Amino acid sequence: MEHLIESKTTTQHAPLELFLTYLRTRKILPFVNNSVVLDFGCGKHLRTLQAVEGRALNRYGLDSCFKSMQAHVTKCGIHVAGSFADLKAALGQCGDNINLILALACFEHFETDTLQGILRELALVSTSDATLVGTVPTPIAKPVLEFLSYKLRLIDPSQIRDHKVYYDRSTLEKALVGTGWELASYSRFQFGMNSFFKFKKAIPATLANKRAPSNEAP
Repeated sequence: MEHLIESKTTTQHAPLELFLTYLRTRKILPFVNNSVVLDFGCGKHLRTLQAVEGRALNRYGLDSCFKSMQAHVTKCGIHVAGSFADLKAALGQCGDNINLILALACFEHFETDTLQGILRELALVSTSDATLVGTVPTPIAKPVLEFLSYKLRLIDPSQIRDHKVYYDRSTLEKALVGTGWELASYSRFQFGMNSFFKFKKAIPATLANKRAPSNEAP
């Protein structure tokens, strides 16, 4: 499964990057409440994980930018890893159980089949009651982001060139099939060009059948 997190050469130096990160981070702050947090696609600057300091019990970051490095703990107490194997080792050493996963402006960098594999791995490293919250640009954002990036250089072009799929509600729901997650809520913001989603663990069909009330007469 380590091929799921391939090394990428994207950067985040353009003027609009910090502002967009700030807006996305504001969306997830209400969910961080004494949580063990994993930021999937955290980036080398770990801005979101730094923003939740004091709200989280422990913080983990998983990103391809750390793939060539040994898993370690930063000076500000964030555990960073470049592979699921390294993440699992760090969790085992700390005895932590992740119950909140963040995925901000991340899923658009993966084709659907790759994203499904990643979601299955994220389900395995998190608790049965874990929540996954994040943002992903919608299809109508594609020409706008390309204009802001390629023409105005307000967003780093390497980020936009690496976009594989602009997910909307229906394509997100299709990507969740068989991953252990289900869509709990979905909304759009930024004039419909961005979306905010919340996933929860899916109840296995056998368990759901047991919980379903019987319609048979006593």
